Amino acid sequence: EKQAYRLAYWRVAADEINYRRFFDINELAGLMAENPLVFERTHELVIRLIAEGKVQGLRVDHPDGLQNPLEYFQRLQAKIAEAKAAGEPKLAGALQGATGGKPFYVVAEKILAGHERLPEDWPVHGTTGYDFTRIVDGIFVNQDAVKKFDRLYARFIGHNMDWEMLAYDRRKLIMKVSLASELNVLASMLSRISDSNIHTRDFTFNSLRDAIKETVACFPVYRTYISGSETTPEDRRHVDWAVNLARKRTRTADVSVFGFLREVMLSGRAEDRTEQFLKSAVQFVMKLQQFTSPVTAKGLEDTAFYIYNRLASLNEVGGDPSRFGVSVQAFHRANTERWKRFPHSMLSTSTHDTKRSADVRMRLMALTEFPGEWRERVVKWSRFNEKGKRKVDGRLAPARNDEYLFYQTLVGAWPVGDASAETAPEFEERICACMIKAAREAKAHMSWINPNPEYERALLEFVRYCLDRQRKNIFMEDFMSFQRKISRIGMYNSLSQTLLKLTSPGVPDIYQGDEIWNYNLVDPDNRRPVNYAVRMTMLGDMRKIFSEPGNTAAALAGMTSNMEDGRIKMYIIWKTLSLRRDNERLFREGDYQKLNAEGPRSAHVCAFARVPGKGPSESSAVVIAPRLYGALAEIHEPADRSLTPVGASVWAGTYVESPADAAMKYRNIFTGETTETFEREGRYWIALEGALGNFPVALLIPD
Repeated sequence: EKQAYRLAYWRVAADEINYRRFFDINELAGLMAENPLVFERTHELVIRLIAEGKVQGLRVDHPDGLQNPLEYFQRLQAKIAEAKAAGEPKLAGALQGATGGKPFYVVAEKILAGHERLPEDWPVHGTTGYDFTRIVDGIFVNQDAVKKFDRLYARFIGHNMDWEMLAYDRRKLIMKVSLASELNVLASMLSRISDSNIHTRDFTFNSLRDAIKETVACFPVYRTYISGSETTPEDRRHVDWAVNLARKRTRTADVSVFGFLREVMLSGRAEDRTEQFLKSAVQFVMKLQQFTSPVTAKGLEDTAFYIYNRLASLNEVGGDPSRFGVSVQAFHRANTERWKRFPHSMLSTSTHDTKRSADVRMRLMALTEFPGEWRERVVKWSRFNEKGKRKVDGRLAPARNDEYLFYQTLVGAWPVGDASAETAPEFEERICACMIKAAREAKAHMSWINPNPEYERALLEFVRYCLDRQRKNIFMEDFMSFQRKISRIGMYNSLSQTLLKLTSPGVPDIYQGDEIWNYNLVDPDNRRPVNYAVRMTMLGDMRKIFSEPGNTAAALAGMTSNMEDGRIKMYIIWKTLSLRRDNERLFREGDYQKLNAEGPRSAHVCAFARVPGKGPSESSAVVIAPRLYGALAEIHEPADRSLTPVGASVWAGTYVESPADAAMKYRNIFTGETTETFEREGRYWIALEGALGNFPVALLIPD
């Protein structure tokens, strides 16, 4: 009875709430940050901490929920400059004009679509890094495997799944179930605008409501940023796209309502409109913009991302699951654009909100290099584990789509080496919690507000059946042999990804625990306590070993032969951050120069240089990060650790161009080894058999 009452209350509340919430959480009412008094009161503490020098930067989460993000960031920077100048009068003039209205370091948690740019008039230093996550993840996907993964996924779940239609349907579901009250408020506002003109007053409330619903479901970005009668070309394109697509998809007989909605969304740009109409249109569109963001976030990130499981590692915050990887050239273009527009944007690969840690994703990306074997394995595993299923509502549970996600989750999160008798129960509970959350978020068989105890029980029983070591478990035996190989390739992927993050234009962000291997899943799994004592001891031992002459070769050999302990990842972070500290100007202001590769393995390397820009610089740096490691070494027997994609034989005949137009000698900061460039056809080249002869990645500086 209590459960039924709660559900009934929730449904009534969702329809009739008349205040702005944090997504669909009734207990969290949105503050009107656009109100100067509210802004002053809610920012008193943080402004004081900044003025006292106790805070050096701000990360502003969910700025798309603000009525006017541009105005908010302008006010924030102005208040900070005012507070700092009050404490230090000599800085008053300098602060007001510093860095183009950006006197204080601020980044925005803005989710950008692949074709979208962060507005350049925002006085921020960039995003929190989800756009970088998407692009750096993408280069570790074997794009040639896309059709094989499409066929495998469709055959395994029994039908084709279209991402665009799924995203459209899930947005509509969120507006129907979770954000119905907000939709009704918008429809009422639009209805009043419609009634104010004789040519539009025949539109019914329902037709206006449906037009808003259809248009928001087709929105290509989280939101637009219209705040008056003037609109940017980007905002007009996004509105036109959404309205035109909604007009095509609607079943409404009178589609003229979409033309009216478009006019209002573009703030009533027609010349014959009254001042009152224009004012009402602006009020409507600014409220609508605060609606499209949560609809997209809940519809895509918190629903569709848990349904479209073709390759789960692509289903990340700010990601596009329909785009099967990116090219190295696309990575260079993104880095170049960031360097030109927001050179101090954050670079993240894991955060408190990512669905899977960077190391988990790098394992799953490795699956794309073995599409045939992956298909054979999952088909075989499903047959092995069929006895672990039972019927719920006349169908076997869990569903094939959930089962496919389960196998990917196991491959990605499995403990390094194996789960011991002590850690196995904890790991099992983590997988159970992740799968239950995924099923509830997907809203296909149950949800948070509409639980299905029978399906949930069947899902948990299936997970425990698959992980049961007390019986002869042929699934686990077969799984472990495959997982060890994927884990090994995933480690190499992670090392390259880590180096790219630490050296690309921007400010690298290392999430808690990511200093070594970190195979966490979605929150709350990724917010578990971190054992910093282990990491501090590891770093201390490493400093001591490498400080003694003659130890480098033996220590590197130990790390590369025993990568499972995570020292090699910490070593790369330690050495690279040390170089950044010693060459601050180079990495803060230095130019970005992509480096072309030639030779039989040229498609397997991403290389660029950070070179001095304006003003003096201590050095330059050449970054060489391999990719698609699976094809670099045929690992027939994962237990044989000598078969690794590292060494002169792997890279023989492959070269990367040098950023210098003269003969140079470079030193690899990881190994201490030197390599000299050679000339060919008027250009200077770096031989990878030397640069990558004894270590998976290379960071070269002039010797």
